[in-house]
Amino acid sequence: FPKHFDSKAKDLVRHLLARDRVKRYGCLRDGVEDIKRHKWFKGIDWDAAFDRELPAPFIPQVRGPDDTSMFDRYPESTENSSPSIIGAEYEDAFRDF
Repeated sequence: FPKHFDSKAKDLVRHLLARDRVKRYGCLRDGVEDIKRHKWFKGIDWDAAFDRELPAPFIPQVRGPDDTSMFDRYPESTENSSPSIIGAEYEDAFRDF
């Protein structure tokens, strides 16, 4: 985990990703309740969350339907987009595909 991760968040992730499913949150006897009771979620009103009554923690300013200003910018791909060559043994299977 990165050093800036909260210890409660790390604990929750470890429980959710437990290799042994009999120890994994969500797979235990209480199911999703084990997740909801985890200390990372302390103070969450789950009934209000279910009823969509909780305020959003962040509301971005959107300038239009195509506004992508809140997303990171990446350089254009330099990969060649030519179709790949398949082996002769597969040509019949993909002839009209």
